[in-house]
Amino acid sequence: MDYRDTFLTTFNSLALLRRIGARRFAFASSSAVYGERPVRCAKHRGRCCYLQLRRMKLASEATVSAATSDALERAWIFRFRM
Repeated sequence: MDYRDTFLTTFNSLALLRRIGARRFAFASSSAVYGERPVRCAKHRGRCCYLQLRRMKLASEATVSAATSDALERAWIFRFRM
């Protein structure tokens, strides 16, 4: 779920931007990239859920950064606190 809802959403958004010729992208990330938060994701999914989300957020940010050397003129990554 985190792969589909986090990483693939970012990847597909960047692909769409490339197709339509957009040169700038603002990406809303989160503080999940910094590590464990005090409250777990979902009780039935536990800590593993949060670690997977962290990995997908980091992968999304890296993909946005990589796109600036290939297709984008400028990208901004905003990390919001949870």
